[in-house]
Amino acid sequence: MSWDDLDDEHSQSLSSSVGSRRPHSDSTEDQEEVKRHRLFADQVCKDKGLPEGSLAMFSELEDPKLMMISLMGMLIASSEAQQWVKVHEYIGSQDYESVMKDCLQICLTAPNLTAYACAKHHPSIFNLPSSAFQNAELSNKISVFIKENLTTQQSIMKQKISNSITNKANISVLARSLMGPGPKITKAHWARFTFLRSCFINFQMVIEESKAVREAVGDEGTNDEEQLDTECTWNMTNFWKYVDCLMQEIIKEACNEGTPVECQKFINTFAPFSPQSSHLRLKCPNRFYHNALKLDLLQFPAEDDILTPPFERIMIEWHKVLQGTMAWA
Repeated sequence: MSWDDLDDEHSQSLSSSVGSRRPHSDSTEDQEEVKRHRLFADQVCKDKGLPEGSLAMFSELEDPKLMMISLMGMLIASSEAQQWVKVHEYIGSQDYESVMKDCLQICLTAPNLTAYACAKHHPSIFNLPSSAFQNAELSNKISVFIKENLTTQQSIMKQKISNSITNKANISVLARSLMGPGPKITKAHWARFTFLRSCFINFQMVIEESKAVREAVGDEGTNDEEQLDTECTWNMTNFWKYVDCLMQEIIKEACNEGTPVECQKFINTFAPFSPQSSHLRLKCPNRFYHNALKLDLLQFPAEDDILTPPFERIMIEWHKVLQGTMAWA
């Protein structure tokens, strides 16, 4: 390239640079336009009851694409704010309490769901928006409700099981007492309820043993400290804790019976749901349930010796999920 060519290129560059500058009059017009936009934005804020200056940045945008992006952001933020209002209103409503109580009652029909981590991991089953658990206040409110309601329902269920033993009620009577008139009762429910009743009978013996240990300690003055920690603390308020401990033992046995591939499969499937649900469908829990049912039918027989569950299978979808996928069948 010659020096003349370089001079021509430099001249064109200067000419282009000078030509790109706006005349003074154009700059003044732009400033006036920005001013008009700001005034209009201020007026819109007043008319809509928005804080002063809310639209200041938006009014200074010149690129239509930037304006659309900004507008879309505002719409999304507004929509999320409205959604939060609806979530707050719902969680404080009677509908929410009614749905949650029904779901928790169904959970109680499966002994291995006593940890109840499922609401957070399966909010749709409990008719809860998943976003509710992203808010610390709402998440805590849900947790408190679940804990308080479960405590109440567990106390009622424990008393009904105790009454059924005193009255020698057969499993059909016990199941209807525990489930109420709404949910459909199947053989799986019978097996689980007889399992709970057998747990209660055994637990009463555990309490008597604890009393005997305490009396022995009182007479002798000293005893093994580890034995005191494990045996002397049981009382009737610990029934559901006792059920949880028994479930853990059953899970260990189920784990020993399953192949490594089976165990890993169930851990991958159910571990996010609950630490107690790693082996939900192994054969061992089923055997415990159905053995409990056989023994219960002998101990608490019906007058006509004929007992048949009213339904063969669960029809309501969310009942299926709680009592089938998440609970031992």
